[in-house]
Amino acid sequence: MGRMHQPRIVIYFEPQCHDCEEAKRVLERVRPYDMFELEEVNINHDPVAYGLHADKAPVVTINGQVAFRHHVDEDRLIRRLKQARAQMARDEEERRKEAIRRMRGTR
Repeated sequence: MGRMHQPRIVIYFEPQCHDCEEAKRVLERVRPYDMFELEEVNINHDPVAYGLHADKAPVVTINGQVAFRHHVDEDRLIRRLKQARAQMARDEEERRKEAIRRMRGTR
């Protein structure tokens, strides 16, 4: 089996936003213990992100799904990351099974 990918977190933030800075601190506290890929998007530089998230910043997504708006709870973040990792493992296993079925010519 191939190397498992890490969950991908995107934080949509605004500069000088107290809640956004706190959310980033929570992400950085959790990161050494529960690894994930992190992308930070300044919504003031992204018109689409601004339109979607301006009144909700910070917004944190995990693997494309909104996990938090306005506030990031550390314990819930850890739980959500574990859930995301478990779902990624199930998806990988399903892809592996499908590849085997294709090689055998069955469905």
